[in-house]
Amino acid sequence: MPTSTDPDAFADSIGLSARSTLRITGAIQNQDYLAGRLWGELDALRAETGARAALLAEIAALARDMEAACAQLGAAPGRMETPSRQVYCWLRWLAERGHLERHLDALYRGRAIARELGVEGDGALTLHLLHMGSLWRHKPRRQILQLHQAFVDADRAAWRAVFSSALIERTPAHGRAIRRFTSSTTFVEALQSLDAYAEAHELTRGRVYDLDASFSRINDRYFEGQIERPRLAWSRGMTKRKFGQYEEARDAITLSQSLDDPAVPRFVLDFVMYHELLHKKHGATLSPEGRRMSHTPAFKREERLFDRYEEAEARLRALARRRRALQG
Repeated sequence: MPTSTDPDAFADSIGLSARSTLRITGAIQNQDYLAGRLWGELDALRAETGARAALLAEIAALARDMEAACAQLGAAPGRMETPSRQVYCWLRWLAERGHLERHLDALYRGRAIARELGVEGDGALTLHLLHMGSLWRHKPRRQILQLHQAFVDADRAAWRAVFSSALIERTPAHGRAIRRFTSSTTFVEALQSLDAYAEAHELTRGRVYDLDASFSRINDRYFEGQIERPRLAWSRGMTKRKFGQYEEARDAITLSQSLDDPAVPRFVLDFVMYHELLHKKHGATLSPEGRRMSHTPAFKREERLFDRYEEAEARLRALARRRRALQG
């Protein structure tokens, strides 16, 4: 069972390291406990709404306790050491509406593919989807395969490749399939979505620009003030290709710190804000093959209504080239 659902008990087990980060004893054990239940009770959880609701309440309580424990020391979850922070982000992700169902569906797909490949053996294989520092870990003694949570929406080719690489034999073809998926927007956005939960608070005012001001300008100019304000934040660091992201589950827009620069014109920042607000307006649709589509024809038509669309696109391409040259 979980190590603790009591913030005072959590707080007693927190310590500040020499790097002024927080470590929560028992966080990994709680994660392993929950991951074991998600796999062991997979069929029941997919079938029973009540069972899912009870588990969701337990997950949310653990996340709140970690927040409360940090708050007792005047710190935000982003101050936790990496393992504890990853567990916290994983809990928060699972607690979002619809995410537990996505997680369970992914485990179900993974189990079916494991059986197809014959890697389930006598049925003792355990599969966990976790937020961690590697794509996968295989624990052969306990027959546990841990995959990164960002595989939650992986396609069939990626599932087969990672199972084969981890449990049968690594081949160049499997490696290419895994690299294709981990460089895809699906994987990158899932990873960024997980990490974003540890943000201490909304940081809208940058060194040069204010995201609130940008949102107000774009909302008034292009949406007649009808778009409800999402969460707004700058990214933690510079980026060299992706300059904005909208997370529907959290109703949150994150813009890259690379835009918070006097060399970047204000209209370029506003264009990225406009692009992400279009994602909020249009949402995502499913293709006939079941793939999520964000940049639909309707989205692209409306995107081109931005006053300086061509110039903004050219500026962003030039910025991406500069950032790649600087970051390597």
